[in-house]
Amino acid sequence: LRTREWFDDEWLTCCLSNLISQIRNMPFLRTCTGGYVPSADAAVPFVKNGDVTELWQLFHRILDLREKLVCQEEATGWADALRSWRSLCVADLDEEYDGHALIRSILQGSGGTEGRYGTVEQLTEALDDNGESTVTWLNRCHKFLRSTGLGEDSEEHCIVPSQDGCLCKLSELYMDTGIDDGLKEIARLLSCDLKLRDQNMKSLGNKFGRGDRGTEDVLTELIDRAVDMSETNDQAFQEASVGLFAWLVAQQEWRRLKGFVVYSKGDAAETIELGGTVPPLAPLGAWDPPARKFSDLFPERRILAEPFYTGMPEASAWRGLNKEGLVCSELLTHDRRKTDAIHPEEARDEECDHESEDEMNVTDVAYMQARDIGIMSRVRKSRPLAYKLWQFVADYVVSERNCVLEQRARCECGEDHRYVVASWLKPLRDNKWIPKAKGSAGKADARTIAKLLREGGESDDDIWNTLRDFESGTCRLLEALGIAPTDVMKEWDPRAAKRLDDCIREMLALARGDVGRLEEARAALEERAAKRETVRRNRRLGQYVEREVQRTLEETGFEVQSRHEGADLEITYENQTTNGDRGSLWLIRKPQRWLVEIKATRADVVRMSRAQAREAVDAVNKGNGYLLCVVPTGEEDAPPTSEAVRDSMRFVEDIGVPLAPLVEGANRLEEERGKLALGRDPGVSLEVERGIERFRVSERVWADGVPIDELHCRLTQG
Repeated sequence: LRTREWFDDEWLTCCLSNLISQIRNMPFLRTCTGGYVPSADAAVPFVKNGDVTELWQLFHRILDLREKLVCQEEATGWADALRSWRSLCVADLDEEYDGHALIRSILQGSGGTEGRYGTVEQLTEALDDNGESTVTWLNRCHKFLRSTGLGEDSEEHCIVPSQDGCLCKLSELYMDTGIDDGLKEIARLLSCDLKLRDQNMKSLGNKFGRGDRGTEDVLTELIDRAVDMSETNDQAFQEASVGLFAWLVAQQEWRRLKGFVVYSKGDAAETIELGGTVPPLAPLGAWDPPARKFSDLFPERRILAEPFYTGMPEASAWRGLNKEGLVCSELLTHDRRKTDAIHPEEARDEECDHESEDEMNVTDVAYMQARDIGIMSRVRKSRPLAYKLWQFVADYVVSERNCVLEQRARCECGEDHRYVVASWLKPLRDNKWIPKAKGSAGKADARTIAKLLREGGESDDDIWNTLRDFESGTCRLLEALGIAPTDVMKEWDPRAAKRLDDCIREMLALARGDVGRLEEARAALEERAAKRETVRRNRRLGQYVEREVQRTLEETGFEVQSRHEGADLEITYENQTTNGDRGSLWLIRKPQRWLVEIKATRADVVRMSRAQAREAVDAVNKGNGYLLCVVPTGEEDAPPTSEAVRDSMRFVEDIGVPLAPLVEGANRLEEERGKLALGRDPGVSLEVERGIERFRVSERVWADGVPIDELHCRLTQG
């Protein structure tokens, strides 16, 4: 209207405002559900400048607005009406649903209040299920708000979803820079809110928020959180501890594992830290199988619970933990150091320290003498445990593990001395550990050992067979303790004393009283005994190495069985079949069978018998597989550690190829006893000594052999 002197615009505006107020309270607005409501009670998407279609679509998903949301066909018209009404200074138009109303609707729908986060789950229940995810809808909301200049305002409200499903302020959330999903799951177990922005919120672009967060930051927080929760030692902590432990081991995060809190086995599980002066013991599943039956010798509260093995069953992982000093997975520990533990019977100058000139491989038993909880503290209170300790050291440590008990070495004084390199022998020899009546305990001697073995259930046949076998673990242990097996025989059966005395008298009679002849006989017997001991020691070393190779192959995933002619082992991988022969297993590739011949050596050569060489050649001719496994053991008398055996073993494929001409020549030699051609391969040759053929394989053949870590891939994939 044109301005006139007689025109009162204030009066007209007031009249129009009153008219608009009456119109707003009349049910003229049609909703999206088909009903009619007053506009004052309605929801009209409103944008100061621009189309309202996108905003209407966002509001249309909110179930609580359906009864009052203007229908889509009339949304633009009603938005224009609201703009004209605003031009007439009509204030407080509650039906205006702009970007701020959208923010309020999100907060209300998610259950968010001041001091409490809403959740995506609750917001989902407040929205119509039209196939669009809640996060996608939120993305559209944020895109709209930014397009209308409300981006910064929206960031001050809790409407940005986190990866945990909470709605937070953008300034509270970190950008995920590639954190492992496993760590996120562990964080949930620890009830640790990582405050990570949902990675599907693309509409926010590179908005900074609280900053970037990576694996290193999360690890630190989770480990700290686990330490705090360890005081409760509840199920949530235990599950998180197992998961985080497995993740750290898989990543070889040895530094972070030092001091990491785990829990022990048993109903009364206790929390313990990895590493330390005396590391905790690995779960039973990670122990050498023959050692598991002796677990009750060791303190249960220092043995990791079995879920730690279930979560990380790889043998290589436990070897790594053992090597880093975080967990003790080998009950027989090894330490390379100088020692002054001279054998008690060794003559020496008491004024000298008599430390070995070079470092020696010294062994000990884990927790043998740990204060209060050690094996020696426990067994002196229980005869069954004392008997089990004897079985453990005799049958497992000495026999199964072929532990060297003593060794000659050059002393700093310039003389050679006999050193005790098994530290665990000292408490067995010096301590009072065999229980007696009324709570007392006595030292190990022939009488106490004989009684202990009898109470342990040893039969007459068992003890006699054991004490007559000088290679048995029991005899070797008795001799190391300074106890003659014959004395134990006497204590076991007094009639044995008379038989032994009769033998001595017969020897004196045969010598006709000539002590000199007895001395000569003793010297001859000692020489023969020394030779036999060398043979026995080499045999024990070979048996020990064979067990270690077999165990390593099994840990690698092969099925292994012993064989007694032409090869030591036969191996197969899972899902393969047998050929029907007793004790024969095949590893199929192209297809082939794989026999394994194991050779331990302290030199740079190994020797194969004619039967072994023929088996290798036959394998090549028939298209089967034959592996020569060579394990260099070093020059020392002490057997190598399990880790050293694993690292040094090498597998040579198709050794039958260079052996073939030598085997053929050996066959001709047997027939003609003529001159023998030694073949073309300089790495193998034939030796004939005293009519016995041996096929010599030099180091150059096995030096580039296949290590155990590559064997499975090599055999199964070609």
